[in-house]
Amino acid sequence: MKNIRITAIVTAFIGLAVSAYLAWAKVTHQNVVCIESMGDCNLVNTSSYSEWRGIPIALFGVIGYALILALIVAYTSNKKVKNIIPLTLFGITLFGALYSLYLTYLELFLIHALCPWCLISAIAMIMLLVISSILLGKSKIIESIH
Repeated sequence: MKNIRITAIVTAFIGLAVSAYLAWAKVTHQNVVCIESMGDCNLVNTSSYSEWRGIPIALFGVIGYALILALIVAYTSNKKVKNIIPLTLFGITLFGALYSLYLTYLELFLIHALCPWCLISAIAMIMLLVISSILLGKSKIIESIH
């Protein structure tokens, strides 16, 4: 169980770093470092889909990954909330993974460009969904339903 928490922390930190970088580039109007043959990060990060009501989508990623990190740390250290955290973590990562898949769809079919940074974030969120599913499966919430 310790290995799964460490994996979750590292994965969430990677997602947080990627989202923070993309949010910084968006807010400061900087070009995103991207290997040209691997995609067009700038086209994706400057598209109309990269914001919601003027707020960079990457900023929502920063908030989401920070919340996930906080929940994982709380899960390992706070016995009082240990039962509800797996369900909360599952909900956040499910939403994040579905939204990441939606954004990948937009990249492929509407923007017609891929951003490797965005794909790293999507993979990180899907990995966190798998991890949160495992934690939920082992939680007392699931045991109490049966």
